[in-house]
Amino acid sequence: LFQPATVVAWPYAERHKLLWPQEMHLLGDGISQSPFLELSANLDDFGPNVVWVGDAMGGMTSRTDWCEEFGNVIQKTQEKRRRLNATTTLQWPIFIVDYKDSPDLLRCSNIE
Repeated sequence: LFQPATVVAWPYAERHKLLWPQEMHLLGDGISQSPFLELSANLDDFGPNVVWVGDAMGGMTSRTDWCEEFGNVIQKTQEKRRRLNATTTLQWPIFIVDYKDSPDLLRCSNIE
């Protein structure tokens, strides 16, 4: 039986409300309408089909601040996973969506 991939969208997963038009587009028009994806606001979802999507900038004023904050959330989740021991992996798919209209690519060295 097919099981959709669970998508944890950050920073939405911490706020539990939509603030920006791009979030509404990504979560409402993209993830929620897909038969292959299931939106989750649970940062502690350690299932085998979990994927994280980081909405770059997500209301922050600086790309550096955003990378730092998202990296901290990922690190805390890795620590929780480590405490659970062998039942979870310390690596999982993480994608960054950047709606900024710019030729430069957002790189977060603390996440890569």
